Amino acid sequence: MPTVPTYKEQQVSSSPLPNNGFNAQSSPDHFGAGFGQVTEQYAGVFTEAKQRANVALAQDASLQLRQKANELMNDPRNGLLAMQGKNAIGKGYEFEQAFDNAAGEIAGTLQDDAIKSMFAQQAKEMRLQFSSQANKHEMGQIKAYEQDQFQATLSVNAESAASLYGDNNAYISANKQVFQQIEEFGFSHGWSDEQILAKKQEFKTATAKRAIENQIGSDYMQFMQQNGEPSDNGGVSRYYDKSSSTSNSGTALGVRNNNPGNIRKSKDVWVGQTGNDGSFVTFATPAHGIRATGKNLLSYARQGYVTPEQIITRWAPPEDHNDTEGYIKFVSDYLNVPRDTVLDLTDLDTLTRLSMAIMIQENGKDEVAKLSSNDLSSGIQSALGLVSLPDSPQASKRLTGSVAFNALDASDQAKYIKQASLMDKERQQQEQEQLGTALADSFAAWERGLDAPNAPAEKTIISAFGYEKGSVMIADMREAKRYAGLISGAKGMTPQAQRSLLNSIMPDPSESNYASKMQRWEKFGKFVDNNIKAQEKVFSANRFQLSIQNNFPLDPNDKDNQDAADNYFTNNIESSFNIRDENSLNAVAEISSRTGIIPSQIKSKLVTGSTSRNPELVIPMAKMYGQIFDNNPSAINGLSTDAMAYYGKIYDLTRSGMDSEKAVDIAYNLTYEQNDRTKAIIAEQMRDKKYSKEREKAAQGNINSFFALGGFSSPNITKPSVSNREYMRDYQTLYDANFASTGGDPDLAKKMTDAQVKKTWGVTSINGKDEVMRYAPEAVYGTNESGAGNWIIGQWREEQKQLKSKVFGGMPDDAEFVLVPDAITGRDFSYAIMLKQTGSDNIPVFTPFLGDNGMPSRFKPEQSSSPMYREVMDKRQKTYQEAKKEREILEGNAKPEPIDYGFSNTLNTMFGRE
Repeated sequence: MPTVPTYKEQQVSSSPLPNNGFNAQSSPDHFGAGFGQVTEQYAGVFTEAKQRANVALAQDASLQLRQKANELMNDPRNGLLAMQGKNAIGKGYEFEQAFDNAAGEIAGTLQDDAIKSMFAQQAKEMRLQFSSQANKHEMGQIKAYEQDQFQATLSVNAESAASLYGDNNAYISANKQVFQQIEEFGFSHGWSDEQILAKKQEFKTATAKRAIENQIGSDYMQFMQQNGEPSDNGGVSRYYDKSSSTSNSGTALGVRNNNPGNIRKSKDVWVGQTGNDGSFVTFATPAHGIRATGKNLLSYARQGYVTPEQIITRWAPPEDHNDTEGYIKFVSDYLNVPRDTVLDLTDLDTLTRLSMAIMIQENGKDEVAKLSSNDLSSGIQSALGLVSLPDSPQASKRLTGSVAFNALDASDQAKYIKQASLMDKERQQQEQEQLGTALADSFAAWERGLDAPNAPAEKTIISAFGYEKGSVMIADMREAKRYAGLISGAKGMTPQAQRSLLNSIMPDPSESNYASKMQRWEKFGKFVDNNIKAQEKVFSANRFQLSIQNNFPLDPNDKDNQDAADNYFTNNIESSFNIRDENSLNAVAEISSRTGIIPSQIKSKLVTGSTSRNPELVIPMAKMYGQIFDNNPSAINGLSTDAMAYYGKIYDLTRSGMDSEKAVDIAYNLTYEQNDRTKAIIAEQMRDKKYSKEREKAAQGNINSFFALGGFSSPNITKPSVSNREYMRDYQTLYDANFASTGGDPDLAKKMTDAQVKKTWGVTSINGKDEVMRYAPEAVYGTNESGAGNWIIGQWREEQKQLKSKVFGGMPDDAEFVLVPDAITGRDFSYAIMLKQTGSDNIPVFTPFLGDNGMPSRFKPEQSSSPMYREVMDKRQKTYQEAKKEREILEGNAKPEPIDYGFSNTLNTMFGRE
């Protein structure tokens, strides 16, 4: 800034005043015009300098005022322009006063009247500009505030009205209140009638949209039920009415009503519906009626009715007095497809032909021919959503019971109906996922024979999956529930009863869904197999316990008995078993001698040690072998001849007092390493007559061993007989082999041969007298005549009683039933049942006894049904029941009911069998 003259020690500047936000303009005309021009040059330099100084001082004061005015107007925190809306109302005057106060304070600092006059003139002009700007801002903010308040009022009232979608009267009242506010605001702001009406319509439409959105968000299904077309709510069905075929004018009623599908009236309204004739809907145009028919069929398809049979049964159900069968046949013939063909109704041609078939059935072919092809085409395409039917005076906007929905135009109505439909589709998908999980859990329970209390209801399944798929699922669910009952019942049945049940429910190939039913039946069959195995496992375990307790020999041919022995060893002996422990050996010997079954674990140990030369291993093995052999030789038959010879030799030598190492060495050499000299000596011994006599004596001794009194009453094997001759041949063969393998030890050879031959040969009294028999039941099943456990005799006697009752004409006096072993006996251990009669020549005649099926009958012993076994079981159950009753008496819980000691109750209680 240039240096200026000083006046009264004040430095002044002639720089122009800056513009800080005002619109005022500085010019010579505004500032200094009152001073005039100095016309006389002689006034001197002093006067000119003073004048310039005054101007500068006035400009400086104006500058200060302008800066204050700019601060008052533009301060971002406290300036007038920073005040918006309601906060700006009434502030213009306050800021004008602040401007005046600032101007007065600045003027008070000026000492020269000329300067004050110049400043006053400029301050006046700035005051006008400041006031104008302040008033303009305040008026703008007042207008904006009023507009905002009006819009806020409309928004609040719109929100309030939109929440009243369920109450038409309240909804209308809320709209009327807002309409009044719009009128008052419009009149006060000079709106035209058209502007006021447009604002009302804008509010009405926006509020209606918000109300419908609220309703859909809250309960879209209620929205659909209130505002949807009949096709949106499940569709309508046909009720037969004779008057529906023709009108008084002779024209078909459906054609006359523009309703060729003869759709009956309902609470919901169709697009294009103009009313009804009391029973059937009337439409504005034929196209609208055809559209309704197509929409109704599409509604069926969404619910799963997709075959001619399903669709027509839904459309014209027999319970409504319709000829449903005739209707189905006509439609199927018209479409040229079987009645169970799945139709794709989203296909334009398929929907058109199906609609035509229904319209012809309803009105007649000639009447339908009166409909134009354009009406048919546009109606079906509109049903599929491909086109929209044109507006017409006859087809007024569809009105429902909802004021909010009625306020929408047709396009918005259709948009919200579609939105709700999509939500329902999404709901259906979610429901399918949830039901899928629930059904999976239910099927898992049913397949185990359990109840499924949380299983979905059938209606829920139909709703989620539709009629077609849902019906299949329901049928499968019913079958699963039925089989759950069968499984539950089968769990307590005997194996025979389960097999009988399985056979009785086998599906017939002529049944519907045969393949599916067979799959479930086969599943049930697998359950029966597994259940029987599980039952037999439990049954065998209990039977094994009873066998030990009652010294009751078990059937060695029954694999379940072997499994029971193995499980018993695992659970009761194995953890503490020690081959060198006397108690361990005694425990094994006890179970094998009492039951006749040796655990597989012990057999494996014996096999493992049978080729070892380690005395620490072999000596205890031989001792265990000897204890088992001495108590029940038949139990050891699973071992090879060499193993039996090896262990037997060691056992005999050590019992005689020989050193264990030497006994093992000698036994091993004799069994596995015989030299030529030893073999020659043995061969020489076997050729001696004394050897033959000792062998024959051993064979007879084996027969005698079946009797408590020895040979006093046993059969003589030297008597001529096919069985005696075959027995001797087998015994001699085994004896020779054993004699050689034991190094010529006759005692050990006899023991081994007796044990081996008793697996096939024995003395039986099964046919009324003692006789040597191949596959004698006593040999095959490990029983004996004198000891406890000859359960087969009692069972055969009961069987004979049943057989005698089946002999036509009665049993002859000279006839009896006998059991004869044959080739089949060696495979399944069953016996041919023969009818034995003695002729006049005293020669017996054997005739196969034929059963009810015309085939030769057979007898197969079954231990669990033998009288002896039942007696043991009943005794145990009686003891159990008595102990239970005594305990209840002591506990004060005695029951007055008598105790049932019957066999059926015994089995049911102990083994879960009927």
